[in-house]
Amino acid sequence: MLDSLQLANLIKKTEIKPVVNDSILELWQQACVDNKSTLALKWAGNLKDFFYLEPCSQYKIVAVDGSQIYPDRHEGVDSFLINIGLVNFAYSLRSEALFFNYPYVFGSVKDISEDYKDTKLAIDEYRTFLELKHALDYVKKNSCDLILLDGNYCKLTSDQNLPVIFYTSMPGTNDLTKHIGIDNFLDRYLLELVLPDLHYTTIFESKAGVKFVYLNTGSEIIRLDFSSWMVPEIGKYLSFILDQINKGEGYPVVLAEAHLQAVISNQERSYFYDLIRFFHPDCKRSFKLQRKHRVLS
Repeated sequence: MLDSLQLANLIKKTEIKPVVNDSILELWQQACVDNKSTLALKWAGNLKDFFYLEPCSQYKIVAVDGSQIYPDRHEGVDSFLINIGLVNFAYSLRSEALFFNYPYVFGSVKDISEDYKDTKLAIDEYRTFLELKHALDYVKKNSCDLILLDGNYCKLTSDQNLPVIFYTSMPGTNDLTKHIGIDNFLDRYLLELVLPDLHYTTIFESKAGVKFVYLNTGSEIIRLDFSSWMVPEIGKYLSFILDQINKGEGYPVVLAEAHLQAVISNQERSYFYDLIRFFHPDCKRSFKLQRKHRVLS
């Protein structure tokens, strides 16, 4: 068993922080002067163009999140569960909050893909597909100013004109720093030095054609990805997100609530497999798992 006190002492003594020096700021300042884009990274205006943002208080926003129980061979089945949570918040003279939950059970990964190399990757991709599907199906029937999804940008194949923004907290991307010649250094580390609170960057475009900005929320640097058609009114959409961040004390409350609708607890995981064995009594746990359960009980 891990010694938590010993671990705490080790972490306390370990220096864990990004290395920042004057040469990084010099490279940034020179890049702003040159202001030359490449095929890998383009932008509107100048690199040093930062825009102040104020929150908007009246809008309708939808968020979707998903979680899963991966197949576990020790449970004696290839079954898995995907759970989708959807939340709709409307802020006006008559505010309202609606919560939805959509579970899906599959007998095996072959139910979603005949051609797969990695089981977890196939399930993750299908979960993302279901998240998008529920978001798009919902806003076709209900008015909405913005759909907010947690994670990396996914191309919307059929409904290009729906306002979808992908939210990434603590982004691990280095499009900007790589462009200006800084190796192994994340964009957010640089922007923590140069991007003022409550400001967002100029609009960038990646090699894949994805539009994105970075926003300093006052507590962290986040990345927001979106489709090209949203560019003319991107400030409006970002103002909705900033209001959500303020309401959620650092993280959009609508995304947090969608996560609560989607998350699967350990108790629910056990219940899932108990139901499988109840309705399908031929499914038996491995002796290894049986032994672990006896030890824990």
